[in-house]
Amino acid sequence: VLEGFAQGGKNIAGGFVEGATGIFKNPVKGAKNDGIGGFFKGVGHGVVGAIVKPVVGASDGVVSVLQGISNESDSSVARKPIRFRRALESSFGADSAILVPFSFEAAQAQNLLLILGKDIEYLGYIDLGEGSVLVMGMKKVVYKFQAKTVVKLWKEISHASVDDGKVTIETYDGPNMDISIGNSAEVIAVYSKLLEYKELMGNPTRMVPLSDGESVGGKESSKGKGFLRKLSRKSSAFSGEKDRKTSAMQILTTTVVNSLESYTFGQANAVKVRHASLRESDIIARTEDKLPKVKVGDWKGIDELAWELVSLWDSNHTVFNAKRCLAVVFVNACPATVQINQTYKQDALGWRLLAGPQFDPASNQLMPGGVVMLFAWGYTPGILKRGTVEIKVESTAFSALFASDRSKLKLQSRGAFSCGFAEETVTEWYSKHVIVIKGTQYLSNE
Repeated sequence: VLEGFAQGGKNIAGGFVEGATGIFKNPVKGAKNDGIGGFFKGVGHGVVGAIVKPVVGASDGVVSVLQGISNESDSSVARKPIRFRRALESSFGADSAILVPFSFEAAQAQNLLLILGKDIEYLGYIDLGEGSVLVMGMKKVVYKFQAKTVVKLWKEISHASVDDGKVTIETYDGPNMDISIGNSAEVIAVYSKLLEYKELMGNPTRMVPLSDGESVGGKESSKGKGFLRKLSRKSSAFSGEKDRKTSAMQILTTTVVNSLESYTFGQANAVKVRHASLRESDIIARTEDKLPKVKVGDWKGIDELAWELVSLWDSNHTVFNAKRCLAVVFVNACPATVQINQTYKQDALGWRLLAGPQFDPASNQLMPGGVVMLFAWGYTPGILKRGTVEIKVESTAFSALFASDRSKLKLQSRGAFSCGFAEETVTEWYSKHVIVIKGTQYLSNE
């Protein structure tokens, strides 16, 4: 700024000096060059210069001052905020954030989300001690421990479980996020926090609910230990209904749920299916014939059938005849009957509902313990057709969009039902999913 004022003063003074001296210099110079005519020309130029040059000098002076101010502004260093931005917790399912007192730890957790992908919808965090923290955003979960940071999108997460004093956030494609914790009270505290966000996970039906008083932190209690044993055994949310009247349907459902807990869908995908040249109708008919013969609870058999279907379709549609496909298995692990109301294609060539055990194709009703499979396929990709598959399903238990593009997958539970992905396999040309339907009105209270 000072340099600008100094230069501005020089410009103004110089303008006045040049204007004043020009009245004498210009006539003399003109007379030397052109005689008497040059003399009078010099007088004219000198008079004009005496008026114009001080004005020009003053203008140059102003410009120099402004330039000095501008340079000072440009050279200033932008200062970082003294503290992180206040954490505004968004309550899951609400439209607005919650204004809470400033917390450095919460602000630091929110800042971690912003750094790792600009997830501005901060939900909350869990301080795990010794510099470790678990941060929840609307789109992802961040686990920071020691010098490592693990990030998972909610849609990549199946559910959370507890085993041997640690909470494991289980993912579809791996690796899982293992969170080691000190005692059972802390384990329950972490698990109860994750339970708040179960609807963001792919398979919330695997999240065992907490009984009254178990979500409260504090000293390690026998009740807390009992809950941990229940989680470690991966027992069903339907178990322990001692005070309820049992029925044939409830007994069947309990058996179905317990057997589901002991099987992991997607195991069949590791088996290579022997190729057989078949027409499209024959590939579908093959599964349609076998599926009703599978016994209730034979999840391995159902898994293998779904895998055989997509594998045969994929191997019979290659190069110029390539067509995407998707298979979705619905399992009713609830004592209530589920009505499939509507199935329609948003982007597909065709689809079929293949009846399994405990499914009535005439009424499209899925009985307790029942299985039905949705199979859909797309066009051969070309200039006018993308070749993607998008099928929407409406039922009394859920509303869903199944697609060959993972980012478009949607599953929304309805009423007292709780639905989730037990398997979510998506590749470029085929997709295979398993949906488990449970009913929260039948959850036990131990």
